[in-house]
Amino acid sequence: MKRARGNDFQLSSHGKNTMKTRFSLDTPIELHNGDHLCCLYETDEDRRNVLALIMRQGLERGEKASLIGDIEGSQAILDQMEEDGFEVSSYLSSGQLGVMSFDETYMREGVFDPDKMIDLLETETDRALTQGYRGLRVTGDMSWALQTPPGSEHIIKYEAKLNEYFPGSKCIGICQYDKRLFPPAMLMDVLATHPLAIIGTEVFDNFYYMPPKDLLHYDPQVLLDYMLRNLKEHKRAKEENRIAYEKLKQIFDTATDGMRVIDREFNILRVNTTFSKLTGISEEEALGKKCYEVFGGPVCHTPNCTLVRVLGGEELVEFEVERERSDGTKIPCIIRAAPIQGPDGDVIGIVEDFKDISERKLMEEHLRVLPQKLLQAQEKARQRIARDLHDQIAQDLFTVKIACETLFDNEPDAPLAARHRLLDLTRMVHGSIVAVRNLSYDLRPPGLDQRGLARTVSQYCQDFSDRHGVSVDFHAAGMDNLTLDFDTEINLYRLVQEALNNVKKHANAKHVTIRMIASSPNIVLRIEDDGIGFDVNDRSVSAAKEKRLGLRSMEERVGLLEGEMRIQSQAMEGTRIFVEVPNKGKKNVAKPKHTDN
Repeated sequence: MKRARGNDFQLSSHGKNTMKTRFSLDTPIELHNGDHLCCLYETDEDRRNVLALIMRQGLERGEKASLIGDIEGSQAILDQMEEDGFEVSSYLSSGQLGVMSFDETYMREGVFDPDKMIDLLETETDRALTQGYRGLRVTGDMSWALQTPPGSEHIIKYEAKLNEYFPGSKCIGICQYDKRLFPPAMLMDVLATHPLAIIGTEVFDNFYYMPPKDLLHYDPQVLLDYMLRNLKEHKRAKEENRIAYEKLKQIFDTATDGMRVIDREFNILRVNTTFSKLTGISEEEALGKKCYEVFGGPVCHTPNCTLVRVLGGEELVEFEVERERSDGTKIPCIIRAAPIQGPDGDVIGIVEDFKDISERKLMEEHLRVLPQKLLQAQEKARQRIARDLHDQIAQDLFTVKIACETLFDNEPDAPLAARHRLLDLTRMVHGSIVAVRNLSYDLRPPGLDQRGLARTVSQYCQDFSDRHGVSVDFHAAGMDNLTLDFDTEINLYRLVQEALNNVKKHANAKHVTIRMIASSPNIVLRIEDDGIGFDVNDRSVSAAKEKRLGLRSMEERVGLLEGEMRIQSQAMEGTRIFVEVPNKGKKNVAKPKHTDN
């Protein structure tokens, strides 16, 4: 089974060594203290590359590293580290990296003794820890055993005993065996004594490893039982992998969001059922095509492309965008994209998730339009009530007033007290007529129909100034020859009305300036006061909590007109409101006068 415990072989920078090695193992691995590996190689290049990478990893992790071998073999590894951009000399001079010969280690006393070699490893590990390193990483070239020196017959016993020493230690050992030189039977025993194996440039959890107690006390029955257990374990692991794959496949295929897998070349490798329904393209049609050919959108072929962004280093890409179905329909989506990494940790593609938010967008549009429709309904109701007040109640009250004023015209002898009482009633009726008229005007200013928006607003500003003692400077430009639709006209009027009402309630202002200018393509309304001002953000929050409708109502009216509103204000510096709405009015062109010939 291939080894995949992490990706520490993708080296991090350390000191001046910032160049990433050009070589990486086919299977990423993270080594831990206590690991015991055999490295079976067939080419000198594989040996150099693998060991240069492993030893460099240890140095960068703050471990002490030792190379055991002949001068030529060790120098080849050091040269490879230099070639990969690693400054070997500084580590050699500091003592963190060292080179030892066979005679200094395995054949230290002229004979190989497994226990004494393990004692040496333990001593060197303790020395490394005392010197402040995180541990010892050592690799030994085992080719010395090919000369069959005294004690070399114990090499497999030595390898087995190492598996009793390494667990719990701060040492990592890599034993090198040249497959071209060692006999197959020997290499089989080597595999049996190493929990981890590097074969060429691939790393494996060693299926054939045997614990020391079983290997050192060889018994055919024990070996048979061990092999049978391994077969069952292998079958169990294979079945677990199959089940895990089926579960992932089921999750992918039944996901409620559309999903697809894309490689680095923009090719579609897989899509799920929801993606096919979302796009209107079957899985067979989608596979093999470029991602931008299926469910494309405005970010394709741009730097915002999900694959481009992930290849650029982003861990998760998420944004909202419209994509196009096969029939041309636009679908609003939330796209999420995440990288898919290969064995060496490099990004080999992405998985994209498409969440259809059409219903959410429709609901948002309904919620956006609803207040505007309510405003329209409100204005129509006001218009109807104003008309009823003016045409019926006001007229009836006016008739009552006339009747009261003329009741005693033919009664010269009517008592004085009755005349005074009738005069009071007449005044009351007149007051009611004025109140009804004002209410009617507030509901629907009749001047809009008779005099136009600019003059009606001007009159309202004058009336407001007279009633509340606030100077209002109103000026309009380009509005007189403009015919506006009902919604634009009444809502611009209401904006001025509500702004002045806010000034009266909150601003404590002495002067207000209002400008209404019609120009292409917008009508611009600017309202400024010299009042106490306010913090715009704080007021927005408090208004929402207290359900105030002033500014919110103005915003909704501007939204109804498809315009924009900006508010600028600070404490004691007054308030400025800027409104821009599309100019949909028609200019009134005077008809030329005709004369008879």
